[in-house]
Amino acid sequence: MPVECLEQTLQLLRDPAFVAIRRRAEERPLLWHEFTLMRQPQGLSHAQTWALLNALRRQTAIELASYIVDSQGRLGWYSFTRSMRADLSEIDQRCHRDSRLDSVVRSRNAAHFVVETHISDALSAVREDGVALGGKLAREILLRERPPTGPEERVLLNTHGVMLDLESYVGQACSPDLIRELHRRVSDGVTQRTRPLPALEGGHWLSELNDDEMLEVMSRSLNNDGFEETHHPVLQAYGLAVLFTRSRPLPSWNGVMATLLTRLLFLQSRLPVLAFVPIIPLHRAWQDGQIRPPIVPVPQKDSLVIVGDEVDLTIFCTTLVRLARLELDATERALQRMMERDEALSEALLHDPTINHRQRQILAAALNDAAAVFEIAAHRAVHGVAYATARADLLGLVDLGFLHYGRQGRAFVFSPAPGLPQLIRKRAKATGGHADLGTMAVDQRRSSAQAGVRLLS
Repeated sequence: MPVECLEQTLQLLRDPAFVAIRRRAEERPLLWHEFTLMRQPQGLSHAQTWALLNALRRQTAIELASYIVDSQGRLGWYSFTRSMRADLSEIDQRCHRDSRLDSVVRSRNAAHFVVETHISDALSAVREDGVALGGKLAREILLRERPPTGPEERVLLNTHGVMLDLESYVGQACSPDLIRELHRRVSDGVTQRTRPLPALEGGHWLSELNDDEMLEVMSRSLNNDGFEETHHPVLQAYGLAVLFTRSRPLPSWNGVMATLLTRLLFLQSRLPVLAFVPIIPLHRAWQDGQIRPPIVPVPQKDSLVIVGDEVDLTIFCTTLVRLARLELDATERALQRMMERDEALSEALLHDPTINHRQRQILAAALNDAAAVFEIAAHRAVHGVAYATARADLLGLVDLGFLHYGRQGRAFVFSPAPGLPQLIRKRAKATGGHADLGTMAVDQRRSSAQAGVRLLS
């Protein structure tokens, strides 16, 4: 290179306008319309400056595997921005094994939250394969209030069972045979007749691999074999979901399997709390336009940028990481509210030895929802106790006047007694407690509104 050309290049790289553009692009994804509003280096057009910027970014980018290309045969890459690194650092700190959040999730006080999350995630998983079941019906089946009556209800029960058992696979080396074993458990006794939802988009990515080779790639990802050094588990999970729902390497229930394998990936990784973040529903909500600006910078279709004969996925990846972190924020807020509620109840009933921690959780739920209905089978399933114990818990609260009960068919159903906050406050005063629960339910709903709602409600 002639000396004068080198000097011109160095001057351009030192140009304050170009330096400002580079710093902005390194902070967070730089959108074209934002770029055009910035001051440009003297003597260069917008297109020339854009090309130079992307050439520099490309040198340190993370490349997707060579067998993954879009519909035009273009390879993909993304670069880490400071905003993405900050989000991933937050996720790492809060989700690692034995973190405060991990300890909370594993505590007995979180039993109700964990059970409800598993029900919600199982329902989301079968919906990926076109199974349309309502939440009330799903709860009846998964809490064993009644047996499944058809193939769609059966696959929901199978999926939930595998989801609950995923911890037993942690530490095992994943293989195509293990994935097929999980699929056999999911499809036991059911044949898929439903139409799956459209595949998750990642730029219409295609793969040259056959089904067996694809399962081998999935296994390597789950084993963190050559992946975790460059791709964070959050991005691995999104990539796994896109490839699985597009290639469909198994004969049925690929949407369910994508959900289960992303959860297993998180459990196998150093970030088990991420198993409680609904990665696939977040991706689909953005894809379907349910999550829109300003929560995300652009609609998903505009998040893939063509750069020469390649595709820049930086906006796409950065946005998916941000969505995962935002949902983690909301999950942590929900757990914090649950802990504060339980602490208030424990303080109020501190001196009442007749009320155990399971009964306090029932009372907390009743304070939050005056129309709540409790059943022995569901209470038994949530806490993993014997029928007699679950029955005694609920009837004990009836004896204290906190719940009313009646029959619905052959089953007992329990509901909050009118004026429950005042009844608990009166009981607490009589037994030496001093927390004011008179406005607890109202305060709880107000704090939830102030904290914001989850992206997926």
